Amino acid sequence: TNKPFGVNVTLLPALKPPNYDAFCDVIIEEGIKVVETAGRNPTKFIKKFKAAGIIVIHKCVAIRHALSAQKAGA
Repeated sequence: TNKPFGVNVTLLPALKPPNYDAFCDVIIEEGIKVVETAGRNPTKFIKKFKAAGIIVIHKCVAIRHALSAQKAGA
C-alpha cells in the first residue's frame, strides 16, 4: 500500500522464540513509521526503533510496565 500504516510486534515467551531482531530490521528497512510492542520487555527493540526515528507505543497491563517502557523511550 502507499498509505501509512503501523506494525505490532508482540514479544512472547517461547522455547524457541522467533527472530525478533530480523523482524525489527525489516520494519526499519521498510520505513514503517509507528510500531506497537506488547508482551515481554521491549527495551532493546525500543532503542533500535527510536534510533531509526520510529514512534513506539508499548501496550501495557500494569502501570509499572508502562513506566519501564517510558524509561526505555516509548
